[in-house]
Amino acid sequence: MESLNKSNEFKIVFKNNEEAANKLMNFIINKLLENDDIFKEIISESKNSRERRNSKENG
Repeated sequence: MESLNKSNEFKIVFKNNEEAANKLMNFIINKLLENDDIFKEIISESKNSRERRNSKENG
């Protein structure tokens, strides 16, 4: 439940600043990739999925 609250807090903080939210997400992704190889495939797929969704929404 606590993680859900943190997620909602994140959404509230960044709901009006998509660029800042994306920069933070990219920072987190890059840190995971640098520090733990086990996340590479999961993060890569998540990033690709988000990019596909964004391209569908924007064009």
